[in-house]
Amino acid sequence: MSGWKIKAEKKKSERDNAIKEALTKLPEDKYEVDVKIRELSATALAKKVANKEYTALRTVEAYIRGSVEAHERTNCLTEVLYERALEIARALDKHQASTGNTIGPLHGVPISVKDMVNIKDVDSTIGFTNWIGNRATDDSAIVKILVHAGAIPIVKTNIPQTMLSFECSNPLWGRTVNPYNKDYTSGGSSGGEAALLASKGAAAGLGTDIGGSLRIPTSYCGTYSIKPSFGRWPLKDMKSVVAGFEGIKATVGPMTRSVEDLELVARTVFNSTILTDVAESSIAPVPYRTIELPKKIRFGYYTDNNFVKSSPAVRRAVFETVEKLEQAGHECIDVGPVDAESAMEIFIALSAADGFKTLMSPLGGDPREPALFLIALGAKLPSFIRHLAAWALESFTPNAGFAKVLRESGEKSVQDYYRWTTKRNEFAKEFRNEVFKKHKLDGLIAPVQSMPNVPHTLTKYLNMIAAETITYNVTDSTVGVLPVTKVDKNLDQLPSNYASGKSARAQLLEDRMYAGKEPVYNADKMHGLPIGIQVIAEKAYEDERVIELMKVIDSLVN
Repeated sequence: MSGWKIKAEKKKSERDNAIKEALTKLPEDKYEVDVKIRELSATALAKKVANKEYTALRTVEAYIRGSVEAHERTNCLTEVLYERALEIARALDKHQASTGNTIGPLHGVPISVKDMVNIKDVDSTIGFTNWIGNRATDDSAIVKILVHAGAIPIVKTNIPQTMLSFECSNPLWGRTVNPYNKDYTSGGSSGGEAALLASKGAAAGLGTDIGGSLRIPTSYCGTYSIKPSFGRWPLKDMKSVVAGFEGIKATVGPMTRSVEDLELVARTVFNSTILTDVAESSIAPVPYRTIELPKKIRFGYYTDNNFVKSSPAVRRAVFETVEKLEQAGHECIDVGPVDAESAMEIFIALSAADGFKTLMSPLGGDPREPALFLIALGAKLPSFIRHLAAWALESFTPNAGFAKVLRESGEKSVQDYYRWTTKRNEFAKEFRNEVFKKHKLDGLIAPVQSMPNVPHTLTKYLNMIAAETITYNVTDSTVGVLPVTKVDKNLDQLPSNYASGKSARAQLLEDRMYAGKEPVYNADKMHGLPIGIQVIAEKAYEDERVIELMKVIDSLVN
């Protein structure tokens, strides 16, 4: 057995033994109460604990069993924190019994965190066997804030290898599957988190996002999340694969099962009395604000970007949302297609500036996941071959957009990096002017991705369809995601000749998705998979506005 495999098996065995040990210590025959607890939103659960209807200990017991059940279905867990969670719960109950008060708005609420979120004395392996045993020396700032408010971390969750993919799989922990259909991915890179929440294995959770890592798994698994703009949610003491990279700003954000729970977590973080003490010095100390939307909201929307065409199910998700908003008296304006192609080009140019050497360096002897095929391919090619291939694609095939991205996927000089950083800023300014200011929008509705989901391993060909989410990392926008429908085999069949053909900008992608004998998009096989939409605000630090817009949409579609 290979060295990496021996290390992986040992690490998984330790997790599995910890799960078994914890289960033996739980009271038996409590399943009906478990279900009642886990059916509650985090907001409702916090209220019931505050009213002494449930103890913190009882909620943790319910979610220990719930997280194990979720893991058995989806393989979503990396580290389990059950023993310490039970200790924290007992201490919280003791405090409430002696004082009559809770310690904060999340008192007794079990939460989960993405594997890269550091928790003291626990590994953050991020799926690398070489990182086993490098335990965190401190909690990350966001964990400190939530624990200070009474939250109880119970587990850490799975991620893709390197986290620059939306296939949640790595050689150490294996593959996380979608809770609605095991043949499809849970998304990434916060895929374990989304699968756990969708399976009611945690009351709320934390993920991160640099290209769609909060939003893609949220849509794939039918949950809720916010991708904040940079600087309002603390990133201090998080584990990073490419520490120091700021060409595209990563963010941490909440993942939940309802809009009200997004608000609960956001209020807790923004109003925390310890925020500025534990977070990085650059954090924006902006408390949670009350936002009043106009009675008639002016939404922009689109179904397609200029890079790849959206599938029938995804288009229907947007159109049905728009229809319900218009029926409720709101105004909806088609602003598409938006320029996701330039956003994708900028993203790749910046993130590949060192040829992905830093990103790939922790792999060591670990086998490379198939999902990294396209990412690694462009960077590996000698510059003249990459430019020649790009020229051929744009000159002789309908792949001009694909060619632009390929051309920029290699190493760059510092001077070139500065040039692309400037392009990023110019793109963000122009996007806001052309979409938000030009149409005087209160908010924007967009697909999360051109596909409702992707079967396992096929992300190796389709990673670039993340352009839809990447656009709003390049603009550093505040974005929410909520579920609006599910794939319906009776409504979402693929029409003949659906791919764009000669008018395509990335025919290599569209042919995989919509053409041939076995296109990736298949409404019959995808039947019942959730579909979410993005809800985007114009400016930074607009979490409150996004939450209020999400409430309006959620009340109409769910």
